[in-house]
Amino acid sequence: MGKVVSTIEDGKPWYKKIVGFVASILFIGLFFSFIALGIWKWLFLIIPILLIVNSIFFPSNKSKFLKAQAILPASKANSIAMGMVEIVGDLEEIEPIVSPYFTKKCIGYFYRIEKESKPDDDGRTTYHTIHFEQKIGVFNILDETGFVQVDGTDLEFYNKTADRSEGGATRHSEGYLLQDDYMMLIGYASSNEGKTVIKKENKNIFIIANPANIENYNKHLPLLNAFLTTLFIVTLLILFILLN
Repeated sequence: MGKVVSTIEDGKPWYKKIVGFVASILFIGLFFSFIALGIWKWLFLIIPILLIVNSIFFPSNKSKFLKAQAILPASKANSIAMGMVEIVGDLEEIEPIVSPYFTKKCIGYFYRIEKESKPDDDGRTTYHTIHFEQKIGVFNILDETGFVQVDGTDLEFYNKTADRSEGGATRHSEGYLLQDDYMMLIGYASSNEGKTVIKKENKNIFIIANPANIENYNKHLPLLNAFLTTLFIVTLLILFILLN
């Protein structure tokens, strides 16, 4: 059965929080230094470059997943090859688990606890995450040719919140992977005593998502790329005008 993956605050490992904090401080310091030195115009060039470098060299797992699904051919359960694979099908419980707060029987869950902040000057409050955990068991994914087993340890999923308790200073929410959910999975297929199992392998992506959401992404990707290209060109033109 899959282990519980638990983190505090925003669901990120502590070392990524430290790196993010240091990077934020350096960026703020650089920003004000450029203004103080009177060379703030170069920020119009530096900021887009930093964003591009970040997306190329430090992509998120979600970004890697979206790129991989556009490249990997869809596999069938009865002819799956060893290595990185993409498969689409219905989920089937093998080792059902029970979610911690709403006690819902499922294949996997995420559980989030959020705490309400103190009111600001306008009396408005916000919530921030103080606890996040995720657990996914062993299950099958089925298509018209058969099924393949999945070891859900360290599997990421992005289902929307299904249950939430409202009211009070603390709120609880859960999302689930359920029997018969139709999903797309990308992971590493290997042989275990002659049986194919998809699982997490080293730093390779291991993510499951709703195919409908992926189709929407693929549909709008050309528009997004065109917008970003236009934005970059406009930024360069603005910089050229400011420097001349």
